[in-house]
Amino acid sequence: MTEPELIALELAGLQADCAAAGLPFDLAWLPRLAALCHLVAQEARHQNLVGDPSPAGVRTHIAEALTTAAVVAGAGVTPRVVADIGAGAGLEALVLALAWPTATITAIEPRRLRAEFIVAAVAALGLPNVEFVRATLHGAVPHRLWPKGLDVATARAVWPAPEWMVKAAPLLAEQGVAIVHGRGPAEALGAQLVLLGAVAAVADVPGPHGHAVAAVRLGPAVAHAQRIPARGQPAGA
Repeated sequence: MTEPELIALELAGLQADCAAAGLPFDLAWLPRLAALCHLVAQEARHQNLVGDPSPAGVRTHIAEALTTAAVVAGAGVTPRVVADIGAGAGLEALVLALAWPTATITAIEPRRLRAEFIVAAVAALGLPNVEFVRATLHGAVPHRLWPKGLDVATARAVWPAPEWMVKAAPLLAEQGVAIVHGRGPAEALGAQLVLLGAVAAVADVPGPHGHAVAAVRLGPAVAHAQRIPARGQPAGA
């Protein structure tokens, strides 16, 4: 099969998976999702962008991002201000920008080559609602990018869930949610998170990898545990 045929096959499978799982999917997204698959395959020749840059691998990332969109809707949150922290290749931010065209999505990623890919992909896909910041989380926070707080904060494969909850809490608006990506099934992920906050929604990611995504509202105990360093102080990611 040619690359376009493989991409079309995987996106048809993704569409069927989304219909079966109740995830959002719009046929109008297909050209840009296909273009995203092609961009990842091209960039994989120059850097280790994602673990599996094939159309099947990118399909998994798209499915996980659409699961994020589904749990945010399930939590009753209107996503207006969103941050993807430690965005990596930016696939979650890019897909969420398609799903939430009225939201402002900020992708934060410190690594140069991945940063360059995100900027190029935003331009190629025509996603004016994606902003990019090349920084670590603690490098971005002092600039107060979100003065009224985030409706949605997501970080995939960056920190263990308890550490991520502490980092996310002070960034969120009052009714905002932190997104946790983890191993499924969904019920098991939800049970692991109940001590960290109120699990507003949780769902399995369609596909063979057994992943799940949860939207969590964080309690004051978690929020007060975080201390944002002052400018000039050393801090981790």
